[in-house]
Amino acid sequence: MTETSPICILCSADSHCFDGALITLLSAQKETKRPLHIFFVTGEIKIKKKQYHALPESDLKFIESQLQRYNKNAKITCLDWTNELIEKLHQSKSFKTRFSPFSMMRLLADFHPELGDRVLYMDIDVVVTGDLEQIFDCDLEGNDVGMVRDEVGSHWLGKNYCNSGVILMDLKRLRENHDFDLVRKKLIKNFYFMPDQTAINRALKNKKKIMSPRFNDQHYLHEDTVIRHYCQWIKFSQFFRNVAKKPWDVEAFRKCYGPEIHRDIIEEYLALKEEYAKIKS
Repeated sequence: MTETSPICILCSADSHCFDGALITLLSAQKETKRPLHIFFVTGEIKIKKKQYHALPESDLKFIESQLQRYNKNAKITCLDWTNELIEKLHQSKSFKTRFSPFSMMRLLADFHPELGDRVLYMDIDVVVTGDLEQIFDCDLEGNDVGMVRDEVGSHWLGKNYCNSGVILMDLKRLRENHDFDLVRKKLIKNFYFMPDQTAINRALKNKKKIMSPRFNDQHYLHEDTVIRHYCQWIKFSQFFRNVAKKPWDVEAFRKCYGPEIHRDIIEEYLALKEEYAKIKS
């Protein structure tokens, strides 16, 4: 790949996720030499009494303008797959759980040729600390996806149970073999505590490459970490304790992880958030 060929990123979130999207995508382009083409899926979904609203396109335009400070060719494309999600997965036993239905959007990626032949899905509670080229160009060795073992689930649900917060997808292969069909069928038929994550692990058990923890580090920040993921993990002390502090909850995050962790990106985020608030007002 050349330095000008884009790295395709897939994210999905609702209107409450501007802060996470800003931190994740800003850190991604800041650390990556090649331009990012981000496909950001959002929309309007009502489930029972809960209404999920789309992240405004104006928010994404502001984030895009900040990415272009680091690479003028960075781009965000806003997509709405709401109708498709409802059509394909509304019968899922896991559709009405505590998890946002937007997390299931990634399971529609194989239907969309605009994403190209390869895409890197990332949750928006990650901070990128290395060049994403290192994961994007990984050889999947004939597998459909590349994933990292889940810090908690791999102890209880099988040693190769993976975290779905970062997924490298070979879309060309997925379109040819239709393996995501099986993921979607499992999600519709079965109830899982971790819905689409478990469906992916069960359906693609023998078609996923186990990647280095540095591509989805859920526990500590190491020197070679490329993506640090701030999902829930269990701290073993006198008692079991869930740790789930997010980078945008700055005071709690710094109290948990220390004031120096991601200092540059968090301070930049705070300044940009204040700037954007003035623009909107």
